[in-house]
Amino acid sequence: MQFLLSCSVAHEGAIRGVAVDGLNQLTITAGREGLIKFWKFKTKDLVHSTDLSSSPSGILLHRDSGILGIAFDDFGISVLDIETRKIVRRFSGHHGRINDMTFSPDGRWLITSSMDCTIKTWDLPSGCAYVNKRYLFLKDVDAAGAEETCGEMIEYDSPEQLGEQLVTLSLLPESRWKNLLNLDIIKKKNKPREPPKVPKSAPFFIPTVPGLIPRYAAPEQENDTQSKVVNLGVLAQKSDFYIHLEEALSTNE
Repeated sequence: MQFLLSCSVAHEGAIRGVAVDGLNQLTITAGREGLIKFWKFKTKDLVHSTDLSSSPSGILLHRDSGILGIAFDDFGISVLDIETRKIVRRFSGHHGRINDMTFSPDGRWLITSSMDCTIKTWDLPSGCAYVNKRYLFLKDVDAAGAEETCGEMIEYDSPEQLGEQLVTLSLLPESRWKNLLNLDIIKKKNKPREPPKVPKSAPFFIPTVPGLIPRYAAPEQENDTQSKVVNLGVLAQKSDFYIHLEEALSTNE
């Protein structure tokens, strides 16, 4: 397989791998002569070429993070950033030909399998391998471990006070604790004058009047049992005949 450009070969040796970025803007090829080349996907123009330390045996691109994993014939592994076109990580530990590689979904781990019957997980941010819980790259730590606790009492030094007869209870600004002196007054002022009233709940089913046109039934008003007869008294206009009838009714005559 060869990548042709203007009727000329893209690599002098056999092509060991081809990858395309997620936007189909960049094509990456790896040749047996030890070169990684970057091409424009549409115009087929060569953008950049990177020399490798050994002949690559395969490549794998993680499109989301733009990281290219490169396996070599000398059983080494390198990680290349396609944005800067530089090697950012180098791993060694396999003792046989690397058969396959894969990235974790988030791009933090690179998992490789080799003919030495091992599968190794490489942590890209730290540059370490999780093999028997031992890291391939060890670093000295200058900080000493925490001392063991003992039963002796530790003397506590109080902070400097504002005055000889004063005790500092808080290091916060005055505006943060001065209101505590008048806390009862503040609560009394903030107390509502009337308790909150619960709104009257509407009925679950609103009654309707039967008919062709649906209408809501008006609430029934309570019947007033008191008499609605108004006694006008002296303001009433009465005739002489009406006055004689009232007198006869009162005397039963």
